[in-house]
Amino acid sequence: MDPPDTWQLAVGANAAAGALPWPGVEADEAPPTSYWGRFGRRFLEDRLAVAAALVLLAMAAAALLAPWLAPASATDGDVAQRLAPLGTAGHVLGTDEQGRDMLTRLLHGARLTLLAGLVPVLAAGLLGGALGMVAGYCRGVVGGAIMRVMDVFYAFPAILLAIGLAAALGPGLRNAIIALAVVFIPPVVRVAETATRRVVVQEFVEAARASGATPYQILRYHVAGNVAGPVFVYASTLFGVSIVFAAGLSFLGLGVTPPTPEWGLMLASLKDAIYTNPVVAILPGAAIFVASVAFNLLSDGVRDAFDVRL
Repeated sequence: MDPPDTWQLAVGANAAAGALPWPGVEADEAPPTSYWGRFGRRFLEDRLAVAAALVLLAMAAAALLAPWLAPASATDGDVAQRLAPLGTAGHVLGTDEQGRDMLTRLLHGARLTLLAGLVPVLAAGLLGGALGMVAGYCRGVVGGAIMRVMDVFYAFPAILLAIGLAAALGPGLRNAIIALAVVFIPPVVRVAETATRRVVVQEFVEAARASGATPYQILRYHVAGNVAGPVFVYASTLFGVSIVFAAGLSFLGLGVTPPTPEWGLMLASLKDAIYTNPVVAILPGAAIFVASVAFNLLSDGVRDAFDVRL
């Protein structure tokens, strides 16, 4: 018999004391007992994670609504007003080195920065998770070949590998996303392979084999659901890293190309203005920092709510 969970223990203690089964809950009610109900309750108890989620939602909403929220053009500027300070009439956050409105470019830049940070991780989670399950289930020659190829990628520092791949593919958002996805696939494969090895030795998998289920059916119906949790939790830790890497590639000229607004590219174009108008110059860097920290705090909250230890 499984040990009683926290809610069951609390119910017993409150019943012995003649109290309600759960603080703040009527006698005929009960807190959510489903897996996702417990996940939601644990997540909402983490104030930092909830605050980070709200910050990211605000950033995503601002990025989606940028065409309507932006007060000016993202590409047209006025040289006569270049590097205007914060609070300038018509330019709340000042202007950049070409006189373009900083608030407008930050709003539009959030689109590509968040896109370049999210898509590589999602792609790596899907591809890396599938490869890891195959490697963990098949083992032998197939599994060994997959893991040895992943080890080759592990021989290179992640950022150097991303720079090398982006340089080989050429500048552009699509190539930057491909480079980052390739960099993130090996660690996801390792997490998925380890989780799969733990699952395939369970009795329900042996029963599925004995009943004549094919490897595809076993992986799809019995393994994938148990591996998805660890893979999702680990992938969530990569979002902040991906934001920084994507901005770094654009900063080096290997990501988004001018005049398209993107936080890393904006930071590169304003680096010489740090001595004349440092406040305006650090705005893109501050946005990258906030997004990265928010993703890291959110991933910590998701990991604790899932109660998964990698």
